[in-house]
Amino acid sequence: MAPSQEPKRPVTAKLSMTMFDQITALATIKRISAAEVIRHSIDAYLKQRLKDPELSAKIDTAMRRHHAKLAVLTGGPPAHLTTAPPPRPRAHDEKSVSLRITDRDLDQLTSFALLDDTSVADQLRSAVTDYIENCRNDARLQEEIEESRETHRQILAALA
Repeated sequence: MAPSQEPKRPVTAKLSMTMFDQITALATIKRISAAEVIRHSIDAYLKQRLKDPELSAKIDTAMRRHHAKLAVLTGGPPAHLTTAPPPRPRAHDEKSVSLRITDRDLDQLTSFALLDDTSVADQLRSAVTDYIENCRNDARLQEEIEESRETHRQILAALA
């Protein structure tokens, strides 16, 4: 099945307005939708995470942690292995973003959320943060930004 024909499921996350503005700017420069920028972010993030040489060891640790926590349901001893990380501080200027991603991507984001003891939304925010940082360091993108600025200056000057 071609990637564009893969089944897609909805995912929602709250992003800071700064992050949302950065996504919108990238979408404008790349002439794609903000959702597509986020999908690119997720794809790059998952590829990077799957290359982690310590991934197998992290999976083993997470499986033991979750097994111990779930054993309580069958009368096992209380699991005091870890506690969930504190909730992330909520910014007052957040925007909820919903998009559809492939089953594979959502399954992998969910798996990394379990691995890291975070939420899928946290994984999505990490993906976007990493992507934006990589874009900032992309020399070709910086050239495209300058070209876009000049184009917009010319368009606005025509209106003056």
